[in-house]
Amino acid sequence: MGKGIMSFTGLDLRVANVPTFVPGTEPKRNHAMVTVICNRGTNDRTKEEMSDEITLNFWSKLADVACCFLYPGKQINIKGRLQSWTEDSGKLKADGSHKLFRHIEVVVDDIQLLGDSMKSLNERMAINLMHLKESGRIPQEVQFSAEELLAPHHSAMTEFNAAIASVTGKHGYARVWSKGVNFWDQNLGKLAAVTPAVTVQPSIENSTPEQIRAYIASLESMLDAKEKTATTEEVEPELVNEDEGADNNTQSVEMGATNAEEEVDVFGG
Repeated sequence: MGKGIMSFTGLDLRVANVPTFVPGTEPKRNHAMVTVICNRGTNDRTKEEMSDEITLNFWSKLADVACCFLYPGKQINIKGRLQSWTEDSGKLKADGSHKLFRHIEVVVDDIQLLGDSMKSLNERMAINLMHLKESGRIPQEVQFSAEELLAPHHSAMTEFNAAIASVTGKHGYARVWSKGVNFWDQNLGKLAAVTPAVTVQPSIENSTPEQIRAYIASLESMLDAKEKTATTEEVEPELVNEDEGADNNTQSVEMGATNAEEEVDVFGG
């Protein structure tokens, strides 16, 4: 670490909540935040476990890692640096100055995902399956492996895709948040108006079936929006004045309506 920077090493940290993802104007500005619980020993008097809650900040590629692999209960090791910022409490001190709160957070530079090895999990699962069949709780004719039971249900790490997030409101496990929209999963109706401006396309070959279905749904939403804006308005036929010697026939006037799409920044700056 450079001079003047306080390093931080966190061991056996436990994730306390679902990450929050804030998309940036470019991938390197993508930002993810998650709260972890750090145990700091046992109280000598009460014998109770003591712990602190710490906010971890992930940027760029590490933000994608946090969103795709961190969830409540997951244990991790991290290395990073401390940073602080102040927030106005809205209250005044006796001398009339504003009372400020100082927040201390960690910017993560490296992360290690913890847990049992796949080998040990497979061995333990195989033994438990054997005992369940011997006890008759699982029929002997039923055949499945420990690998099948342990197959992960989460998708592989992917980069943030605005088109998919506008439908699901999420990036991996994380809830997506941006200025002016707040949490996307609570404002999907508002996002429908801005998704036509999204030009990011997912890598179909590396996408899961759920991601592909979400992307197709977003394309259908964009198509519906474009078809509505392309609808022309019909105007009542205009009658020619008989006093001017014109034939007493009606003439129809076709008026084409053009609707220019206004591009909206879904990232909120």
